[in-house]
Amino acid sequence: MDALMVETVGKPVVAGKRPVPTPKEGEIRLRTTVVGLNPYEHRVRDWGLYTEGQLPVVIGNDIAGIVDTIGPNTTTDLKPGDHVFGQTNYLKRSSDQSGLQEFCILDAYTAAKVPKGFTDDDGASMVCNLVAPFWATFGSGGLDLPFPFPDNAQGPKDSIDFSKQIIVIIGAGRNCGKYGVQSCALAGFGTIIATGNKSKNEAELRSYGATHVIDRHSPDAEQQIRAIVGDDLVYAFDAVNLDHTFGVSVLSNTKKGTLVTIVPGKVEHPDKIGEKKAGYDDKFVQGQSHNQPALGAKLWNWLPVWMEEGKMKATKWQVLEGLDAGKINKVLDSYRDFRQPETRFHVHLSNPEAASETTSDSKFRNAPIEKVFAAYLACFNTHDTKSFGQYYDEKFYAHWSAVPPTKSRDETTKLFETGLTFFVETIHPTWLSFGNKTVAMEAQMHSEAKIDVNFPFPFTGKTYAKGERFVYPIICHYEYNDDMLLTTFRGFSEVINPDPGHGICKQILPGFEPTEDYATRHRKILEEIAKPPSLAGFAATIPENAKTIDDFFASMPMIPRPTFTPEGPIGFPCPPQVTHIHAAREQLLDAAKKLYYLTLGPVETLFELATRCHDSASLHTFYRFNMAAKVPVNGEASFAEIAQACGVDEDRTRRVIKLAITNGLFKETRPGYVSHTGVSALMAQNTMSVNAVVGHVIDDIYPASCKLVDTMEKYPVPKNRLVETPFAMAFNTREPFFDWMEKHPERINRFHESMRAVNNTGPYSGEALAQGYDWSALKGATLVDVGTTSTLLCASPYLD
Repeated sequence: MDALMVETVGKPVVAGKRPVPTPKEGEIRLRTTVVGLNPYEHRVRDWGLYTEGQLPVVIGNDIAGIVDTIGPNTTTDLKPGDHVFGQTNYLKRSSDQSGLQEFCILDAYTAAKVPKGFTDDDGASMVCNLVAPFWATFGSGGLDLPFPFPDNAQGPKDSIDFSKQIIVIIGAGRNCGKYGVQSCALAGFGTIIATGNKSKNEAELRSYGATHVIDRHSPDAEQQIRAIVGDDLVYAFDAVNLDHTFGVSVLSNTKKGTLVTIVPGKVEHPDKIGEKKAGYDDKFVQGQSHNQPALGAKLWNWLPVWMEEGKMKATKWQVLEGLDAGKINKVLDSYRDFRQPETRFHVHLSNPEAASETTSDSKFRNAPIEKVFAAYLACFNTHDTKSFGQYYDEKFYAHWSAVPPTKSRDETTKLFETGLTFFVETIHPTWLSFGNKTVAMEAQMHSEAKIDVNFPFPFTGKTYAKGERFVYPIICHYEYNDDMLLTTFRGFSEVINPDPGHGICKQILPGFEPTEDYATRHRKILEEIAKPPSLAGFAATIPENAKTIDDFFASMPMIPRPTFTPEGPIGFPCPPQVTHIHAAREQLLDAAKKLYYLTLGPVETLFELATRCHDSASLHTFYRFNMAAKVPVNGEASFAEIAQACGVDEDRTRRVIKLAITNGLFKETRPGYVSHTGVSALMAQNTMSVNAVVGHVIDDIYPASCKLVDTMEKYPVPKNRLVETPFAMAFNTREPFFDWMEKHPERINRFHESMRAVNNTGPYSGEALAQGYDWSALKGATLVDVGTTSTLLCASPYLD
């Protein structure tokens, strides 16, 4: 059978073949339909997690599929043909219990039947994302709270009054956080405080049961939490952070509290957690159904019931079709590079049919069609799933399912009756405003027939067999006027296939003429581009890119943030493989630079360029007299003390330092005294040989640059480009650069040291060059490294 597997740790997963596994006692075999991708899969691929002696291994932990075979002597209510979902048993260290293959094995007691009206995707979306926070809160080793299962024997331990309990859930906007909120709400917690992106996630988190939502990045987030709970918080769950400082800080300072996490880490800043007079526990929990079998069996027994009752709701997903190694590796790369997708990916291996067909008692079929229309419009336009949920399960919107556009009420009614589900993927959506509270959207509809569709489908004119998938483009039109609800849904546009930039939104409503077509819209975009640059235009991109970078550092607390202080990182502290953060940084720098010069204006820009020589002279003084080292790294020094240590007069010393301060070298802590910034501390400590770089540029390159014009006048058309150079004129020699340098040991040694420093520094490094180009494509080529020391060594692992 086909499978995707890790053959070498740190390398992409590859396609391969494996024998179809045979279930043993207590096991079931599935024909795999859906596999959810998590950070776990990247850790197996890139870190070798749980692969000791097992390579090659198949990955995929969150699984749904159709029962194919029941193992011998297995006691279970499941039977062949059932759609089920469940968690693999990593304790068995077997690729048979992994999802990215045509057939896989699950333990029967950690699998559940997909309930009626739900899909395999619904089930697969839960698995690890639910088990992890459930184990952290209700499992031994975590908070160890007794979950009130309906069939519990109410002993002393089980008599806890959850309505009086308080919990803070950190990272509630992530999938594990969302299921953590739902689990605590299901248990009956009286106060559930969720932290996350408030503007984006508050409505959703409250719908799951959060009583309060706090913006995690608010500078007074802890104070907001304490305003709600006082000093009584003893339970906290962190779904995302390696640095546990915030999670511990919100716990009570007078009562012993516990932080449970599913990400191993520690308190990085113990000075910021408060007194904690009674102490605290910081516990890491692995959410795995099989390490607590009794709890696992109960959870998987009740989970389908909670789904049917609407007490446990699936989060969103997006689909990858088939065992496509390239696409799946890209998703795992995003986890590796700290670019976790907002909506996780599900791999569809085979047809993930709904667990059951639409039946005559479906809620929406017993309601007046006009009310369904109105409720659906409210759902789609306001994201309010509750109003529509009274007619159709709330998963209707959560799946990005949509009632397709139709041309008449009869067609709409017939389409409802077919039981079709439409998984919508918007590809480069174009939103057009037509005035009068109307809007249109161009989109691609990914569809699948749930029963035989034996009438011409309105938008393709074709019929479809059960399980058949198809894609078609539409332009959806929505009307916000309540009096036109029914008319709007009857009047969705006909299907068109516009060529890029020229498609016209036609026949949107009978007798309705749009005020703007695609061609007009694109012309306006071009006109917008042609407008003169504006301060607001450049400024607008700065907050967005700055927030992207800030959010990255907030999500990766183990990486130090940029700062002006000597304690901060010496370079931009983002791994080179996290390309989207580096792109945001480049865009931020570009916009800031353009904004600066646009605000400065041509005259002042020219004057600034002309006077930069003074900055070079100031830096030269710092280098020549080793001025930065005259100030203690963790202290301060006066202008007089620095001048005396350098052996020069105080007046010029003060002038040089005052100019240097404007460029970030030193800061004046009080009149007449300076201390270090991150830049000056580098020079004081000569970190990474930065002084060699500065000295080579200032002493060797700068004098040569001053002779460029003289050289161009003396040699209008050079006859010997090796010696008729600015460098030769500056140093009064007829020798080439390297020949002259070799005769001056202090200079050539400094040059080599500077090259080594540059080669080890961020975007200038040989490693960055090695990773920034596909060197493996140069098979049989000869590479020549000119002027550096280790670029070829860095590139060599990438060469055959």
